[in-house]
Amino acid sequence: MSDTLRLKLLIAYDGRPFRGWQSQATKDAVQDHLEAAFAETIHEKVSVQGSGRTDAGVHALAQIAHADVPAARLEVTAWQGALNNFLPPEIRVLRVTRAAPEFHARFDARGKIYTYRIWNSQYLHPLEIGRVWHMPSALDLDILRAGLQLLEGNTTSPASPPIAPPVTPRRTPCAPSSRSPSAAAANCSPCASRAMASFTKWCAC
Repeated sequence: MSDTLRLKLLIAYDGRPFRGWQSQATKDAVQDHLEAAFAETIHEKVSVQGSGRTDAGVHALAQIAHADVPAARLEVTAWQGALNNFLPPEIRVLRVTRAAPEFHARFDARGKIYTYRIWNSQYLHPLEIGRVWHMPSALDLDILRAGLQLLEGNTTSPASPPIAPPVTPRRTPCAPSSRSPSAAAANCSPCASRAMASFTKWCAC
């Protein structure tokens, strides 16, 4: 029986207080807070690997990550509450499940979906602060539609760095979306999403 257990985490966060996903020397990235929550829970260092990076201020609706923990410490069902107890309110673990030992949140990612949101009105709705790009002036929709056509099609994921396990590049469909962030998240579970003046989603199942 293995002494470690690989957990698969489904995470959401309001990215405004944080310097993106990846750990920083200042310890104010989302990854830093998650690893600190693990350390507070079991008093051991745990590395958390995410399905991808986000920039400072970017949100996640459902980002996948994984972590290896001592198998005997907690039941899988207890991890969600334990971690959320030590996380800031802007970060929440939505689900924790047991993953196969070979599962990797990044290298098993299936694709990304980007949804850019613009609030085109004189006044910004207060509940959209930090979640849309406010453009009070008139927009030329014909130019926008023409620009969106340049984004349609397929893109190939870049090759993995030398330190990573071998990965076969996948071709991932990429198309503009007018769906709301909640609808986008529901369409790809479990997936990762991000937003600033935009919502972005990449799926890791």
